[in-house]
Amino acid sequence: MTAQSSLQPTSLEQMLIAAVRQLTPERAAQVLDFARWLSTQTQAELEREEQEWEQAYAANRPNFRTLAEQALTELDAGDTVELKIQHGKLTTE
Repeated sequence: MTAQSSLQPTSLEQMLIAAVRQLTPERAAQVLDFARWLSTQTQAELEREEQEWEQAYAANRPNFRTLAEQALTELDAGDTVELKIQHGKLTTE
């Protein structure tokens, strides 16, 4: 990175900053966490992970469809609870 590019944000950086400014502090923190994670991954790792997910999804498509239908049925019946992430932990409070 040159000194000039470190002082002058690119239009992509400006768009990212503008988008993050529209988020709540909690959502902005999630974007930051994701960006930090993403910076640790190589392109090959990301592609391998995507391929593994696609293969797992294809192999289990009927199961995912059944789970989705069950979730929609429970939602329609009011048998669901809202899940939240607080302090990095999943909670229903």
